[in-house]
Amino acid sequence: MNQHAIRDGLLRDPRGRSESEWLDTLDFLVNSLSTATSCHLHLGTYWCTDNAGAPTASIIGRVRSRHRLPGVKSDYWEAAICYTGGSDRTYADAYLFPYLEDRPVTRNGRLAPDAELDELRHWKFSDGEFNDRGWTFPDGPGEWGWIERPGDEYQQTLAVTLARSNFGYGEPILATIRNVVVPTAHRDLLGSTGRISLIHANRNKENTNLYPWGTRPSRPTCRYAIPIQQALVQDSSILVDLTRFRIRGGWTPGNYHVALRVQNCRDKNDWTYSSDISLPFKLIVE
Repeated sequence: MNQHAIRDGLLRDPRGRSESEWLDTLDFLVNSLSTATSCHLHLGTYWCTDNAGAPTASIIGRVRSRHRLPGVKSDYWEAAICYTGGSDRTYADAYLFPYLEDRPVTRNGRLAPDAELDELRHWKFSDGEFNDRGWTFPDGPGEWGWIERPGDEYQQTLAVTLARSNFGYGEPILATIRNVVVPTAHRDLLGSTGRISLIHANRNKENTNLYPWGTRPSRPTCRYAIPIQQALVQDSSILVDLTRFRIRGGWTPGNYHVALRVQNCRDKNDWTYSSDISLPFKLIVE
């Protein structure tokens, strides 16, 4: 979709959008925050609520940057990007959490290990871009108190275990994705099925993502994602053969560093659309 059209669409009532339209909106906001902060961002977990008859609809995405946040003495930061709208108005905000040496940072500097986070950075989307509004306080005591170290906001909740650590060239690479919320994800939700995709696959520590389609979440018709119906779902886990994912050069011998994304496998009473991501894992193809 045209970027100008997406930007203009932010001002309109978002209710009733398709999954692809919601993901286009989220992509646009992530890219806008990336431009405003001059930092490359990775999109992690997201969730969208767009229920028929509800007064508002919204999408929230969690992002991270491995760079310094401008204007703050830091070496890493994470954020929640929030967009909400209804018939009366729409608004988008980003709440940023900078870190220095693995501890949160406030206007007074690096937080002590036993201190609770009580301050964060607010960036507001207005006039077509994100603008830094400076430091702000939580809405109430303990709202962000659970954030103590990098990863707490970004949330890589899925764990992946492999049938073994070494695989022969050309044989299936069987991976079990654990901590999936829905035991049985074989369902259609507002025209969108659950699906699995790669976020990245790196070989031999080369700084190249062999799965270029993982830079943004897959759309419903993406031919590079695996529908949940084609995977083995058992209890709270999903078994998938990684060789079904196309990567540059194929799964040739080497040492791999991989991460996965699972979309729309939340219970229908949770969110309309959602995504969880895995912790990175390693494997060897011989």
